[in-house]
Amino acid sequence: MKTVKKRTVSIIHELIGNEELMTLSELAEKFEVSQRTIRNDLKLINELLKEMDLGKIRLVGGRIICPSSFGQVLKAVPKDDLYTYKLSQEERIEIAASFLINTVEYITMSVIADNLVVSRSTVINDLSKIKAYIGQGNLKVLSHPNKGLRVEGKESDKRLFLMNIKGNGVEKEQKDIVESIVLKQLNLRTDSWQKIREILYESVYLDQSRLREDSFEKIVLYLGIMIHRNQQGSYIEIQKRQPNSKYRMAQNILIQIAKEYFISHKEDEVQFLSELLICEKFSGYVSEKNEITSITVIN
Repeated sequence: MKTVKKRTVSIIHELIGNEELMTLSELAEKFEVSQRTIRNDLKLINELLKEMDLGKIRLVGGRIICPSSFGQVLKAVPKDDLYTYKLSQEERIEIAASFLINTVEYITMSVIADNLVVSRSTVINDLSKIKAYIGQGNLKVLSHPNKGLRVEGKESDKRLFLMNIKGNGVEKEQKDIVESIVLKQLNLRTDSWQKIREILYESVYLDQSRLREDSFEKIVLYLGIMIHRNQQGSYIEIQKRQPNSKYRMAQNILIQIAKEYFISHKEDEVQFLSELLICEKFSGYVSEKNEITSITVIN
């Protein structure tokens, strides 16, 4: 199977979704590339069509004529989230916000567009809403004419913001897609999520307490975000030392996390995690390990 660029897949969707014949110039303008680049994309699409015996795209007077069976070519492209679903503006804003926050240095609008499988002009049109959305988390988007965009604010606010991107206001299937894309940005393997769950479970068990399923899932997500951020060199800001009933549990969790993922074990991280734990729903002593429901994290 050939490697298919995101833009090429977007062109396939564009051709399928338009009843009227499109032109080379229209596609070139939409994707902000040259007509020659579009021709190369069409050549790749024709190679896919040939492999599947679906005919070929023809150019007549600059207009693109697709074979009647053209839609079946989607079977030949990766079943990635953004290939299969066309994101709404709200979903684009959430995912673009997570890209920005997860990037330590500046990121260009072209890079964001590539990750969303949209044109740069679409990102430009969304930018004011992206900034407003990020602003709700006490964060600010900075623009640099030669470097792009980056998010400024406290590390704790960035992590809490990432935890709260849940695909709000969309159907469950699309909601799962938004969450999945945000999780993929953390670059953690499936076995890493399982290890995080095991560490958290053991620490809760040793504390002789029980975390409700939704709270357990929330802390698993936070720990994944924390690992990713620490590996990027982003640590929690200085916290006021206020030992609490979950401080020792937080300390035990982070000692194990630090050994497993080769990250620094800092007291500020312990303090912040303990305060998160305090806010979650605990109840009583858990005597059997199978009372804790394992959490499935989409990869």
